[in-house]
Order: sequence, then structure tokens, then C-alpha cells
Amino acid sequence: VTADQDAIFTPCSYSLTDVQLLQGSSENLVQEIVSFRGRFCDQARVGDLIQASGTVEQAIDRSGHAWHRLLLGNSVADTMFVMR
Repeated sequence: VTADQDAIFTPCSYSLTDVQLLQGSSENLVQEIVSFRGRFCDQARVGDLIQASGTVEQAIDRSGHAWHRLLLGNSVADTMFVMR
């Protein structure tokens, strides 16, 4: 986790680096985790190593910049664990 300043809000977000995918295509480099569910808020801190399971989606901002993020909370099977 490289940024956690929005972890206390809903939606919460965590910026990531050095992402390793355990399943799926490695061409979609996930840059952040986002959740609209309170159960994932305030879970990780900068420097934490985490493991998460959810839905990879492409996000596009108003300027057209696109990136991939992991969306947590769409399924009861979604998880996020801090591996301190």
C-alpha cells in the first residue's frame, strides 16, 4: 500500500505498487483497491503488504486517462487481508 489517505471514507481507496496477480491476466496492472462498502474502510496502512480478492475493473477519469483497480464489495466472497 502506497497511499491510504482515503481509507477512512466511503468509498475507500488504497493506492498500490508491486502488485502480483494470483489469478487472471497480468496485462491489467491493478493500481488501486476501491470499495463502496464500509467493511473494507480503514483496514490497511502505507507500507502494509496485503492480499485481496475482488473484481478487476477499468476506471476512466474525465480526461480519458484509464487504469485498472480492484473493486471490493460486489460479492460476499470479496476479501482483503493485511499480511503484516
